[in-house]
Amino acid sequence: MNVGIQIEHSYPEDLVVSLRDPNHVVELILHDGGSDLGSLGSVPGYGIWASYDVDTDPASGNLRQFAGLKSQGDWTLIVTDTKGRAQGTLVNWFIE
Repeated sequence: MNVGIQIEHSYPEDLVVSLRDPNHVVELILHDGGSDLGSLGSVPGYGIWASYDVDTDPASGNLRQFAGLKSQGDWTLIVTDTKGRAQGTLVNWFIE
């Protein structure tokens, strides 16, 4: 399993990004402000470019938590701006 996100935002440290499976069994935080950001990370003043696989631990847990769940259905990416200091754009995201 691989997950990638690209978000334009002036304050990436204000963002919490999580992924939820179609059956709402697992919700995994991928990015939690200043925590580790996967293989690419955040660019201060620009946003988040990050990718995760089963060997890259996101902010909490591990993508292995999704093991055994069906990949069919509508996966949900949740982006929360905890401060509301700026607007941002979800440029791209993928799950494969």
